[in-house]
Amino acid sequence: SGEGEGGRLARALASLRGRHPYVTGRPERARLQAVLTACEADRVLWRETYRCDAEYFYPASTVKLCVAVAALHVLRRAKVAGLGITTPLAFHYSQAGRDSGGSRGGPASVQLKADETNRKDGALTLGHLIRNVFLVSSNGAFNLLLDFVGRATLDRFLRRCLGFAHFRIPDYFEDKEFGPTRGMRLLGVEVAPGAADSVGVKCGDDFAGLLLEGLDEPSSEEDAGPLFESFFVGEKHIEALEEGEGEGGGTGEVLDGGRVLIHSPKDFSQKHRASLVELQDFLMLVTRPDLAAASPCGATWRHRRRRRRQMMEEEEEEDVLSFSDRMFLLDVMAMKPTDSSNPRYSPRDYCSDWNKFFL
Repeated sequence: SGEGEGGRLARALASLRGRHPYVTGRPERARLQAVLTACEADRVLWRETYRCDAEYFYPASTVKLCVAVAALHVLRRAKVAGLGITTPLAFHYSQAGRDSGGSRGGPASVQLKADETNRKDGALTLGHLIRNVFLVSSNGAFNLLLDFVGRATLDRFLRRCLGFAHFRIPDYFEDKEFGPTRGMRLLGVEVAPGAADSVGVKCGDDFAGLLLEGLDEPSSEEDAGPLFESFFVGEKHIEALEEGEGEGGGTGEVLDGGRVLIHSPKDFSQKHRASLVELQDFLMLVTRPDLAAASPCGATWRHRRRRRRQMMEEEEEEDVLSFSDRMFLLDVMAMKPTDSSNPRYSPRDYCSDWNKFFL
């Protein structure tokens, strides 16, 4: 950490001053942060940081990688017969305030089992959801994966199992076209719906206990305090009209398109959050597990998998991802939307560099 070899990051930022004076001249207002890590062969050479985690920033879709990895990890650990990334699934939900006819009333049952982007058979599978997450950043696919993993399971996976102290991924991304929406509660997941041998599987937060099986309980030092002092951003913000009346005590100005301008900062305290350094360490853990030892979180994982091996007398140490799961993930992370044959996307709607977390 620090300047590294000759301050490469500092020189790169200095070169931007003439083109982006607002950002580089007032970094605290622009919330400018950067981290650069150089690797060679099988070792980390150096890391340079600039204002990392100095103030809150919204991590947006970068957190989708965490949920995809968690889904693959818990799927492998659950060891449900017949359940893999290509197995058709049906997600069963209750929806408050609606009866079976769609009128207001008691909770209604909602079943999600079709994915029209799957050109093979229209089935909803974990593998296809992950492909949609990385090819076009599908919010609905992310929301289904989040429910499959469970919020408490995800928190335990990131914090207790891997040692990442500052990830918080509590909620859906908005998607009105595909997947669950706010107000829906997952009841269970059905494997091979419609088949004679169809079965329901535990999922969501039922996975949470599975992750700590055979591990020593974490120490209190791992319960890190808040990373950021404030979660209020900006001076004004825009909300949907039905959600925006008076948020944060501000007054609203109705705009076109069902929106309202709120004359107060946006409160992100209930939104997703992450540390910039931990985001890069997580990416390293997935893409280069051989280098993950260089990060504190990588050391935490190594210690815990050795501890599990000792307590449960396992023959082999367990990685975060199996080799085949990691190869699958790296393939879809690097793929362009226009290169995919299933799902297939129109170049008019999704250009070749539409969405690349890998970069």
